[in-house]
Amino acid sequence: DFQRFSNHQSISRRYVLKENVNLPGVEYYADRLTSDKKYDKRDMNKVDTIIVHHTAGPKSQSPESVHNYHKGKGWPRAAYHFWIDEDGRVLQLNDVDTKTYHAGKSNSRSIGIVLPGYFHPPKNHVPSQEQLDSLYNLVNQLESKYGSKNVVGHRDVSSTSCPGDNLYPYVEMINRGQKPVLGDVELENTGDSEEKLVTYYSDESKSDVSDTPLFVTYMGKEYERPSPSEFVEDDVILFDGMPQGRMD
Repeated sequence: DFQRFSNHQSISRRYVLKENVNLPGVEYYADRLTSDKKYDKRDMNKVDTIIVHHTAGPKSQSPESVHNYHKGKGWPRAAYHFWIDEDGRVLQLNDVDTKTYHAGKSNSRSIGIVLPGYFHPPKNHVPSQEQLDSLYNLVNQLESKYGSKNVVGHRDVSSTSCPGDNLYPYVEMINRGQKPVLGDVELENTGDSEEKLVTYYSDESKSDVSDTPLFVTYMGKEYERPSPSEFVEDDVILFDGMPQGRMD
């Protein structure tokens, strides 16, 4: 079925023949994210989990921005397998049988799906119904193709708030086999707030904190970082919030 590629003539026909791409309604986007490095392949029989993320950035964020950010960390390319835009468009960023760096020690056993947005304080974005519909449909397609999976949020496998309080309840619904409907869950925070989740400080009293080791307090926990620039931009926590870095 080549119909879903009708508006994307630049995509080579060979991608349709790849086992990883044969998902109706999913646009294969991996070839547009250039990189000289590749993720390792993995045994799909050992993949038992689907992990949902948010970018903790603007809802208008692009896959390219995340791809470039992750490459800047020394990773081969964008860390997620699938991306779901606010309008519900589903993009495949990596082949499903690649072990990407999206969830620390769970990388080898999981498929990563990310929704652009900051579904947690202080931004309190709310996912669109189109995103929820596409997430539900994508999970069902993946399970039909690769078997039943445990559908969880990033916070279930790592110390992070991702995918945010305003998305996580819908992830739980999908894991229970329920189709998520916006409004079925009462969300506590739905407006922009001034809450500050991250505090930076130096271990020494110097005006230029770049000269000293930095620490970050995130969600009440303390982590050491050489620089905040890797995960903070304009006081907005980027890309899953918690400073974990690569974990195999």
